[in-house]
Amino acid sequence: MILNAHLFSGLTILPSFSSDYPVELSYAPSNSWSTPNSTPSPSLSKSSSPKPTVSQAKERRVFDLPCAVCLYPATGYHYNVASCNGCKTFFRRCVLSGSSYRCIRGDSNCLLNMRLVAGARIKCRSCRLDRCLQQGMRKEAVTSGIVGNEEKVAPQTAYLASISLPSTSTAIPKVTETASCLRQTLRLITKFRKCNIIVEKIDLHISALLTMPSFLDNLNNYQEETDFKRDLPEWCTIDLLCAIEFAKKLPDLSKFSDSDKEELIRNSCFTIAIAIEAIESYFDKKKTVVMPDGTDVMQSLANSGSVIHAVFTQMFVCILDPLHRESFTIDELVLTLQLLFFTIAAPENLTPEGKEQLEKSVKSSMHCLMVLLITQNTTNFSARYGSLIALNETFIKTAHAHKQKMKEAEHSRQKFRDFLIEQCVFDYRPAK
Repeated sequence: MILNAHLFSGLTILPSFSSDYPVELSYAPSNSWSTPNSTPSPSLSKSSSPKPTVSQAKERRVFDLPCAVCLYPATGYHYNVASCNGCKTFFRRCVLSGSSYRCIRGDSNCLLNMRLVAGARIKCRSCRLDRCLQQGMRKEAVTSGIVGNEEKVAPQTAYLASISLPSTSTAIPKVTETASCLRQTLRLITKFRKCNIIVEKIDLHISALLTMPSFLDNLNNYQEETDFKRDLPEWCTIDLLCAIEFAKKLPDLSKFSDSDKEELIRNSCFTIAIAIEAIESYFDKKKTVVMPDGTDVMQSLANSGSVIHAVFTQMFVCILDPLHRESFTIDELVLTLQLLFFTIAAPENLTPEGKEQLEKSVKSSMHCLMVLLITQNTTNFSARYGSLIALNETFIKTAHAHKQKMKEAEHSRQKFRDFLIEQCVFDYRPAK
């Protein structure tokens, strides 16, 4: 593999690396990441949460969903979202006081630098409020009582009743259709990544990629390569193309304006690209990220004589740990990617209509995933849902680590050589 130096700066090789690179790597421990041999993050099931009080136990017996904000066991649907009493009270206080907060880090990225597990609290009030809104909490529900009924109901009963009533009987067929479409999309992406794509011949403006015919619908125009090598920036561009192709197949994307579509792609597709690399390696039964040309990134870094830092193990090895540990299905993963695409989108640059639609799309994606999980297992779906949400957090953190390493080497990168990377990582906005 041709390693592009400007993507990886300050590398130092660990003495323990041998030519027969082992999967179980030794590296300095990090508080914000789990190692391949570390104890898995606590699951959101009843058995793994902190020992509850009597009142908490009663609450959990009637409501077994995690809080959408902090992942602690929820006590009911508060302001339109399954949430715990702490996050409910925090959101209500913020709305009634009309307070505005500044991010304690100054970049509104606190969630990217913490590992959400059951019971974790988000110290930054600005980012905690943002997460409440991103997960669908409604301010008008606080002030007008639109969603005033906060009775604690069994989520299994509520969901099963809602998808079996005649008025909502289309829920399961719709979920099945969406999962089938996205499953086929991911399988076509697998083929597309192995084709002889010449990146230089493609107009890589995001606006152009959104309007041109899908590459996946025209795979007959390309041949599958059997002996080829790409460098890391080119693989990044290919996988960004794959992420955009995946996004174009999302049912809700067509409900946004062209300008809002561009913003969604710009904000979300790099993380989706990193997730696709991990998922493809997972289905190939690899223990580390391996590209379609056979390149094991960690092995190549070790063989190059460069220094391997813990962050690279986190980026190319640890990202696969939850996938292998939980043995997720392809349907679970594609619907989780759909939710990921909408939940990480920054609403600030969207039109008012786009912001409203984004809230609807997040809620719809969550419901879609929930319905799938309930049809699979009505008694354990909440724990499975929590594991998939934790997987998305892993994807987000890993993508952030990739961006940080790329930005550290910004002074030496070949600007505009990788035009799609410029737009999705460095936020370059071409003049229209």
